[in-house]
Amino acid sequence: MAEVPPPQNFVAYPRGNTPGSYGTVEQLEALGEAYFGYNILFLGAIAVSVTGFFVGYTFRIFPYFIQLPCVLLVVIFGSYSLNSKIAYGKNWPTGAALAASLLVGFNAVLCCGIIGFVVMQTIALNEIKKYGMPTGFLSFTNKKFKAFVANRRNADSSPGPIPS
Repeated sequence: MAEVPPPQNFVAYPRGNTPGSYGTVEQLEALGEAYFGYNILFLGAIAVSVTGFFVGYTFRIFPYFIQLPCVLLVVIFGSYSLNSKIAYGKNWPTGAALAASLLVGFNAVLCCGIIGFVVMQTIALNEIKKYGMPTGFLSFTNKKFKAFVANRRNADSSPGPIPS
């Protein structure tokens, strides 16, 4: 008769991406702040764009000579802190935040930079999903995100099971 092999013994270590094992709460919080900060920056870029256009038109200057440099500077400087948070959340090198800000800024002169904003928000959101945050169409809100971060913070601070 064939002998049955003995059962395998498994080592107790986490396998795969178990909830609570990816990144830190501080990185998650930085990613969320950057994601929602881009919404405010986008509205600010539109406001600066419209204002710059009307100021140029009022003073009989070609409107784009005022509008485009203003939008470029506002978006580059405004996105740097947000991109720094994304870089921290994704463990990017420090120069990546500056490079991303320059790219988003130069993209801002085209249709208020909607593509650059969407790309950076998508990068942040894809990283947030790795933490286990449920997302969906119109279901990712700041309130739900803060509750998720609070739950994650409580889970990280509570003592784990006592090893035997």
